[in-house]
Amino acid sequence: MNALPAGSNRSQSTLAAVVLAALAVLALAVAPVGLAGAQPAGATPVNACTTIDTPGRYVLTENVTGDVADEDEACIEVTSGNVTLDGAGHSVTGTGTGHGVEVDGAQTPVTNVTVERLHANEWTVGVFLLGVDESTVRDVIANGTISGVSLAQSGESRVIDTTAYNNSIGIAVGGMSHNNTVRNAVAVQNKWGIHFERESGNNTVRNSVARNNSNWDYYGMRNRGPNTVSNLELSTATLSFTAQNVAFRSITDPPALPAGTANRGAYVEAFAAAGDSSLSLTMDDGAGGGAATLWRASQGSWSRVPGATSDGGTVSGANLTAFGVFGALSDSGNGGPANVTASDSPSVQRTMTTVPGSAATSTATPATTDATAATSVGSNATGVAAGANGSTAADESTERPGAEPGTAASDGSEADTAAPETGDAGGLLSSTVGWAKVIFAAAALVALVLLGTVVVIRRRRGRNRGF
Repeated sequence: MNALPAGSNRSQSTLAAVVLAALAVLALAVAPVGLAGAQPAGATPVNACTTIDTPGRYVLTENVTGDVADEDEACIEVTSGNVTLDGAGHSVTGTGTGHGVEVDGAQTPVTNVTVERLHANEWTVGVFLLGVDESTVRDVIANGTISGVSLAQSGESRVIDTTAYNNSIGIAVGGMSHNNTVRNAVAVQNKWGIHFERESGNNTVRNSVARNNSNWDYYGMRNRGPNTVSNLELSTATLSFTAQNVAFRSITDPPALPAGTANRGAYVEAFAAAGDSSLSLTMDDGAGGGAATLWRASQGSWSRVPGATSDGGTVSGANLTAFGVFGALSDSGNGGPANVTASDSPSVQRTMTTVPGSAATSTATPATTDATAATSVGSNATGVAAGANGSTAADESTERPGAEPGTAASDGSEADTAAPETGDAGGLLSSTVGWAKVIFAAAALVALVLLGTVVVIRRRRGRNRGF
């Protein structure tokens, strides 16, 4: 056997180490590339009704249909904290009974759960947070349910960028739920729009829409503390208020105005619901020009609200305990009948479109016209979900004004909440990282080929030392 040149054993071992290192780099670079465009790294796919009891990120890979026999059971149930359930634009559809998605912290405390980007329809409750804190419901559509998005016994949570239409109750917060926020929500064509009940005070609503709801656009009852609302858009006025046990709805046919006033087109009815009621109200003045102030009509007779003020396009009244129809009236005019035109409805998100490997996109369609902004109390909302027995959910055909929604949900099941907000930057980052990995893999492959070429050349020249 011929002896190897001096130093060849050392150079060959060094070469082997270098080659192995290069191959390892190549493997690390290439391995994740095969997952690009599938689910986010570490996400668990969901394609059927299931229970999620482990922290992590879960993504719907297709529409899910569930036939839940018990109205208190759920198609997708989350019992663990630190969970994100991303619908990726898919739907969770039922048969009129049970909960579409339920985050259940009734037995064991649950925090930091996000339910996002899904469409829940035909359930008793579309998305339900029970005994949950510091969580988020975001970019959800709910329709055809008794309660679209609901919170009970929950706190420090958020309902954001969510649409509820054609439900008995659009968004419900109840069962001792406190310090929650509803923001950028749309509740239209329900029977009750945004609803607070059963010791659920100290919550906030911001920059939201509640209109065309057949009973009340906003409803609060049986609360010992007030809730605070800013920029709630009804079809005849935009309101900001702090209220305890007060309901609101749009009014398009106010009583004839008193002499010395003129119509500015901004009216709302406020009703004292069950419990001690109080109200501090600010409403837009109808942009009619000239001085205006806040008036109240009771049994067809108008009177100026004591202590009312006007400031920069709004009229306000504080610590109100008498209710009825409130209007922003000009301080001069001939009075008489007031014709009120409801403002145009905003576009309402009714469907979602799934885009594999990227964020789901929303499709907005115009709401039906506001020509009849609010129907009389007791009429049924179009498309309200049918119950298991085929009857219309929460039928209130004989209800008197202000009667509570008796079939809204069982005790402790009226809840709405949510968790920490995040943007869609993750999708862009994931895409960028994916391309970087591809480039890195190509560079590693080129480096490996060049390394092999150099080794061959050097061995041919007998210059193997140093490898």
